[in-house]
Amino acid sequence: TNWGNNIIYALDPTNGNIWFQYNAPNTGSTGLAWDWHDSALWNTSQTAPGTIYKLDPGTGAVITQFASPDPIPQDLAFDGTYLWTCGWTTGIVYKMDIGYTGIEEKPFTGSIHAFGFAPSVANPVRGRCSIAYNTATQGRVSLKVYNSAGRLVKTLINSVESAGAKTVLWDAKDDNQRAVANGIYFLKLDAEGQTATHKLILVK
Repeated sequence: TNWGNNIIYALDPTNGNIWFQYNAPNTGSTGLAWDWHDSALWNTSQTAPGTIYKLDPGTGAVITQFASPDPIPQDLAFDGTYLWTCGWTTGIVYKMDIGYTGIEEKPFTGSIHAFGFAPSVANPVRGRCSIAYNTATQGRVSLKVYNSAGRLVKTLINSVESAGAKTVLWDAKDDNQRAVANGIYFLKLDAEGQTATHKLILVK
């Protein structure tokens, strides 16, 4: 993020090239933190009173916002449960509860062939990506990619498969082999009366 021009940039980590960019929700942008629970982006603004925003990383749209504990927040960090910021005015480091303290981790007790997407499906993804999923029983499996408007983009799987773990690759192209744009996409897995969805954020 850039404090001077209030633009949030997505950069290629290998060379620093800009993948895409959009305006920050307010002036005086000073910090960013990635929230892997919700695949969202947190952003700070120094414009009085200081504000902390939760953003859709694909579009920059504000999901929610709240007042910073300090009127001039400096930077952000997310540790998986709490959001942290430092106050320029007070010189205090703040630990903020953003609603994840009630999440309880429990040991897996289900079938090794539990239906759905594997937790290892990455976000965001850059171009070609690997999609891992599980089916509980043998039968017809459909795996499709939809854009944020709900339009079908790509059919990845439409066949009869045995139960178990599978992986399929998506090359970020549609059914006509045209490259798709950056943004938010949804995977939909259907098999034997069960449905699972997963959000993908594509940045190329």
